[in-house]
Amino acid sequence: MTADGTPLFPRETGGIDNNREYNRLAGEVEASVGILSLFVAACDDLVLRDTIIRRYEQELQPEICPYRVQLTRGEPSLRAAIAALVRQEEYLQQNQPAVITALGAEELLFISPKGERTEVDKFFGYLQWTREGLREFPCPIVLWVTNQILVSLGEKAPDFWSWRKGVFRFVPETPLREMPSVPVAPQVYSSSEETDDDSLPLEDLQDLIARIEQSKGTQDPKLGTLYKRLGKLYRKRLERGEAEEDAKERELAFACFNKAIALQTELSLRSDLVDSLRGLGVLNYSLSKYREAIDLYHKSLELSKEVGDRSEEASSLGNLGSTYGSLGQYREAIAFYEQSLAMKREISDRGGEASSLGNLGNVYSSLGQYREAIAFHEQSLVMFQEIGNHRREAKSLYNLGNTLAKLDRKWEAVQAYENARELCQAMELEHKVEQCNAEIQEISMVIPPKPVIVPPFQATPRKRRRRTFVQRIRRWLRSFVQLFHLLFRRH
Repeated sequence: MTADGTPLFPRETGGIDNNREYNRLAGEVEASVGILSLFVAACDDLVLRDTIIRRYEQELQPEICPYRVQLTRGEPSLRAAIAALVRQEEYLQQNQPAVITALGAEELLFISPKGERTEVDKFFGYLQWTREGLREFPCPIVLWVTNQILVSLGEKAPDFWSWRKGVFRFVPETPLREMPSVPVAPQVYSSSEETDDDSLPLEDLQDLIARIEQSKGTQDPKLGTLYKRLGKLYRKRLERGEAEEDAKERELAFACFNKAIALQTELSLRSDLVDSLRGLGVLNYSLSKYREAIDLYHKSLELSKEVGDRSEEASSLGNLGSTYGSLGQYREAIAFYEQSLAMKREISDRGGEASSLGNLGNVYSSLGQYREAIAFHEQSLVMFQEIGNHRREAKSLYNLGNTLAKLDRKWEAVQAYENARELCQAMELEHKVEQCNAEIQEISMVIPPKPVIVPPFQATPRKRRRRTFVQRIRRWLRSFVQLFHLLFRRH
């Protein structure tokens, strides 16, 4: 919001709410002061990007001091750039409250002469081995990239990506509302030295919550989001088998979501409440408590309609489709998936659209309508390939393989599984590779080796000519015999 209470950006642009993304970013940065927190912000409009940066730098002062670093094109090392800044700033050496904004990724080249590594490849390489080196900088770091870089970041620098605390996307708008200039002069340094957002470690997240509760009380609005994130983290630990005590962490997950919902309800944080309700629904769904999940998804759906959050509305519809599908109520599932699909298309969420298509494919496969299922899976596959989401591409191939196998098109199923396995191997997803191997092995046990098709024998041109000559002689002889018999009978 600006000083007069009007939004800084238009309410919604192409399915992404810039105001909401900005508020999330500013809130996360403020809540993360004093600990290493990696944020990735994507924006292709440099004017809009600079407006956002000036805005949060202005709002965070004087409690939090803003700094900027510029990546060097030749050696685009984020750690080296920050290290150079810290060496020259005594304030940062004393671990005082600060936020560092990293710029320059938009200038990196995707091509290079003579087959050398591109500047973007070097950037990804540095990021991949940067995480441990950044531990010495206990402050939030906002790395600004283009959407083209963001698409490949998780694949090219998975270690860095796994530690991200949040991803924020901003889309260009017309007209842009420029912020007035403010008396902020962050330091800019260059360096040539070498060096489906809740991945903050459990202990760090718990510590952050405790510090906010102690310093600002238990009614601080940011705590609602942090409670929800902690609940989500406990749920993921349970799903991945990482929980030390399942029963205890399950209880903690429910407690965190309920605390988030209670606080957001009390403070009338309705937009945040939508996500917390849906998060608690996902927790119930993961524990096969489908009826409880449905009630929560319906609440999230209705509230998202009231606040005008079409992205959350589409997600709630998709969650309802998944839950009804798990209950075997496939017609209801299709109805919700189709509504979610239509809304994803309206807000230009291509990733969500591809997921909805894949979900419809799974439901139709459960109904035994395999040809319809294959059509949906193929559409989903093409879309994930177009947007470069290799993880979901592999999942689409795997689902396509399952459906082809049910139609007894087993060799095509094997090909789909093999393609999925190749992608999973490239992403080092060993458990997914094992799943594909198991499916391929199972099919190989029930089908014979692929037949070798032998082409029909064809005579050589010379033999063909000889055969044609003999045939002509035989025809002449038959004609002569017929003529002889005809003349003999006449006499």
